Amino acid sequence: MHEWKITESIIEEILKQAEASGIKKVNKVILSIGQDSDLTPDVINFCFDNLKNNFPINRDLDLEIKMREGMGGVIIEEIEGED
Repeated sequence: MHEWKITESIIEEILKQAEASGIKKVNKVILSIGQDSDLTPDVINFCFDNLKNNFPINRDLDLEIKMREGMGGVIIEEIEGED
């Protein structure tokens, strides 16, 4: 299941970007997925819910996933959190 590995990479990138921005607790993440990719919000949400316990991330964070036109994988649009 390649979605599992993609979601692990997303979580790792969220943590990396949060740290670079001085965010200690991530409360909300907005992702966008290209409509022509093989990924769907349901699959990413499922993987995220199952993987987040393996990472030092807020278990209650709000994950919003939007579809966008075109190709491309997942883009982290926004990370909100607390210092």
